[in-house]
Amino acid sequence: MPDNVKYRHAVHCYLADTEYGERITAAMGLELEKVKELSKLDNTGLIEATLKP
Repeated sequence: MPDNVKYRHAVHCYLADTEYGERITAAMGLELEKVKELSKLDNTGLIEATLKP
């Protein structure tokens, strides 16, 4: 699965439950700070920011 899709999923998990989002971010080998920054965007911004791999 491409990283852009992983980041989008991790952000949704982080927004639903912070602790779970942090755990899934670590499990997928992603950067937590990037997930936190992406979580500040609205849905359109998130899609645009993670559109390309």
